[in-house]
Amino acid sequence: MKKKLEKISLLFLYLLILFFFIFVEIYILYFEVIKKEEKKKEITYDKKGNLAFEYEGTNPIAPFNAPRFATPSIDVEGKINFMDNPDGSLSIKGELTGDDFPFTEAFIIPEGSNTKVFLGIGQIDVNVNPNSGGYDVPVALLNYYEKPISNFDLTLIYDDENNVTHVKNNNIKDSKPIALDTWNKIYENTSPQKKSE
Repeated sequence: MKKKLEKISLLFLYLLILFFFIFVEIYILYFEVIKKEEKKKEITYDKKGNLAFEYEGTNPIAPFNAPRFATPSIDVEGKINFMDNPDGSLSIKGELTGDDFPFTEAFIIPEGSNTKVFLGIGQIDVNVNPNSGGYDVPVALLNYYEKPISNFDLTLIYDDENNVTHVKNNNIKDSKPIALDTWNKIYENTSPQKKSE
């Protein structure tokens, strides 16, 4: 009888410790999400051509009463500078940071045009299982994670009718302008997941 009581007491102690750790984990996750959600989302633009933006998205099919830590938002921030050049081209330089999940595409649609110009993309890592719908560690979205997604330094070249015809990648030394269709296809044909080397 004494041994049974010892086993029951030991089991109860294990369960108590387990519940304690679960409670602590939920408490931490909850306040991390609240802290993250309090981050202000906005768009700012100044006369020097600097654009800064932040956006977020959550799971649209999650129940409306789901706890915030169960459906953390995907956050991305961007800082971009636009500069008109004397030859009529436009320089665009900037970076994207954030969760980079599950895949990030950045493009602009110049005024008066229906054609997008890709600025950059972010791919999920090699070790992420795309069939699971996300990171193998779901808590990856809970902390605000300023992972580098893309940085770009481009020159857009226009024709006489103010349409973008070519893109020059200034991140590559001595690069030549590439036709817009060819430039966009590079990004459209890129896998959402990095390839192992």
